[in-house]
Amino acid sequence: MGEILRPLGKLLEPLTDKIGWQLMALAAYFLGAWAFWHRTQGWSILESLYYGVVTLTTVGYGDYCAKTRSGKLFATAYIGIGVTLVASILVGAVAKNLSAAEERLAQRLKEQAETSGDKTTKPWKELASFALLLLNIVVGATYMAFSEGYWGGKGGWEHPIVDALYWSVVTATTVGYGDLPLNHARSRHFSVVYLLISTTLLTDCIGHVAARAVAAKKEKVLARELSPEMIREMSTIEGAGSEITRVEYLSSVLVEAGTVERTDVDAILARFDELDVCRSGTLDEADIRMAAMKEFYDTPGIIKKEPSTRSRKLLDRFR
Repeated sequence: MGEILRPLGKLLEPLTDKIGWQLMALAAYFLGAWAFWHRTQGWSILESLYYGVVTLTTVGYGDYCAKTRSGKLFATAYIGIGVTLVASILVGAVAKNLSAAEERLAQRLKEQAETSGDKTTKPWKELASFALLLLNIVVGATYMAFSEGYWGGKGGWEHPIVDALYWSVVTATTVGYGDLPLNHARSRHFSVVYLLISTTLLTDCIGHVAARAVAAKKEKVLARELSPEMIREMSTIEGAGSEITRVEYLSSVLVEAGTVERTDVDAILARFDELDVCRSGTLDEADIRMAAMKEFYDTPGIIKKEPSTRSRKLLDRFR
């Protein structure tokens, strides 16, 4: 019996890890849409997939939407689940694969620049991210120019190149006006993939721009000259306004640069003070031993509760 079940266990093993659960969540999301919309509005599974992707990427063309009261109630819940949960899973998976391509492109740009003798430091990752987004827009515009323009037949887009470029940018930026209808199923099928890639690339590009701004702010903070007034502001020790410690300087610079919040620094320092039972300003074996003992000594000499497993291990180490 065990020999029979072992292959089945290996077959089901992917479903028990993180990726397996993510795939199951995505399948349930799209199949749920198809089950509901096919019964209420007669949509095919590909039409439901198109609706689901347009929804979770927040593009929202409006060409496929709820027509009934029950449909609007379902869409309300579907949007909430899709935008908050499913989008993070799906876009995260796409981003993981695209980031590898971005890294390779950035490295290639850097190597070509070094080969040509350009030794200046440039934002290669930002350039690679923007290049991939631009390439994606060009690919989307090219496909739609033929699919809805030149091959569109009667009712096709009037200005294929301009309309396709317009559609590609409106879609990639998740604006989604919906004024250019997709008249062919092939265009909607292409949009399913294009939407996922373009929205991920846009998010990545914006993230790089924001990170660049934060990095510039950090450089500005580090390069500035200190004044007596700034030292007094950085000092957290009462009565020591004319001097600051390494910790005070570090925490002040990190907070001002936007790397951490002041509340985070205060919480970390408070935790240090809690562990520093001897109040020596440093952590040593004695502090760790006494901190472990405080878990089960509420008052000196009176044991109120059993020590935790972690406390026992710490105490055994120092015996």
